[in-house]
Amino acid sequence: IYSGDIIELEQGRIAELYENVDQFQYGIELEANSPRMFKRSTNLFFNLTGMKSMLKEENENIKNSELPELIFNTGLNVRLYDIDLNLYTNYSSEFFSTRFADKSVGPVSLGGYFRIDLNMGYSFRGGSLSIGANLKMYYSSIPDDLLEARYGSDYTSQKYLAFASDVGIFTRTNWLKNYIGPEPSFMFGLALKNVGYSDTYDKLPTEVQAGVSYRLLWSLLLAGQVSVPLYEPVYGAVGAEFDIRKKIFLQAGVRISQNPMLSVGFGYKLRDVELNASYTPRIAFPNIFSVSVNFFFGETKQRRREEQITSLLIEALELFQEGNFENALASTDKVLELDPKNKMALSLKKSIEESMRLEGEGKE
Repeated sequence: IYSGDIIELEQGRIAELYENVDQFQYGIELEANSPRMFKRSTNLFFNLTGMKSMLKEENENIKNSELPELIFNTGLNVRLYDIDLNLYTNYSSEFFSTRFADKSVGPVSLGGYFRIDLNMGYSFRGGSLSIGANLKMYYSSIPDDLLEARYGSDYTSQKYLAFASDVGIFTRTNWLKNYIGPEPSFMFGLALKNVGYSDTYDKLPTEVQAGVSYRLLWSLLLAGQVSVPLYEPVYGAVGAEFDIRKKIFLQAGVRISQNPMLSVGFGYKLRDVELNASYTPRIAFPNIFSVSVNFFFGETKQRRREEQITSLLIEALELFQEGNFENALASTDKVLELDPKNKMALSLKKSIEESMRLEGEGKE
C-alpha cells in the first residue's frame, strides 16, 4: 500500500514509496457480450467486478479502504470494413488514499469517479501480414483541493489532455512447422506505442515492443517479448506453455528487468469452467499466490464446435498424409458442414481431390 512518502529521481521524476503488508483479497467478476448487431458490425460488452480487501495489522485483519469495492466497465465496439472504433466507460466506487493528503492527516476520500476512453484503429491484412494503427485520446482531472491538501500551495495541476497513437505489424506463418494441426507455428509482432502530444507532459511513455512465439510441438508453445522504452530501462520476458489435450495447461515465465521475477502456473478447462493458479516467488517483496475460477456462460456450444473442427482437420491431415484420400475427404466435408468458409478445409479438399484425380489417372 502507498506509504505517503515520495522521492525525487533523475530528470525530475517523482517516485511514490509503498509499504509491504500482508493482504487478502476475494471477489467476483462478471462479464457479458451482446451478439453482433447492425450487420454484425457492432456489439456491446459489460464487466462488473466486486471485491473485498483485508490488511493484517498487529495480528488483526482490517478492511483495506484503498481499493474500490465496485468497478464497472461498459463499452461499444464498432467495426466497419478495416476501421475499429471503441468507446469505453469505467466507474470505480469510493475509496480512500494517502496520495493526496499529508501522512499525518490520514487517507482522504477520492469518491466514485468515471473515466471515458475513445480509441480508433485501422488494420490492413494481406496474406499472412497484418498492419494496424490506433489513435487514442486521454483526459485526466484530479481536483485542485486534493492536490493542495497534499502538497500545499506549491502543487502542479493534474489536469491534462493527451493524444497518442500506436502502429504495428503482425505476421503468422508455418515456418519450421513440424506437427499436424491448424495452429500456425511462428508468430511475430512489432509495435511502436504512445507516440503523440500532451499539453502538460514533455515526454509520453513511448516505447518499442517486439514479441515472437514458436510452437515447437502442437502442445508446446514458446514465447518471448522485449520492450524498449525511450526514457526507461529495457525489460522483457520469456515463457512456455505445455497443454495436455487442450484441457490441462502448465505455464512458466521469467520477467527480465531491474526486478526480475519467476512465475509458474497451472490451468484446467472443462466445458464452461476455467481454473487458473499461479505462484510467483520474489526476493524483495512477499511471494504472490493467486487462484481464479472463471465461468463462461453460453460458450460451451461454440467451444465444442471449434474443438470438433480442430479435431476433424487434424484427422483429415493425417489421413491425407497416409494416402487414405476417401476418408480424408469425408473428414474435410464434415469440417465444411460446421464451417462452410473454413479456408484450411477448402484448401485441403482441393488438394485431396487433385490427389484422387492423379491416383485415378495412374491406375488407368
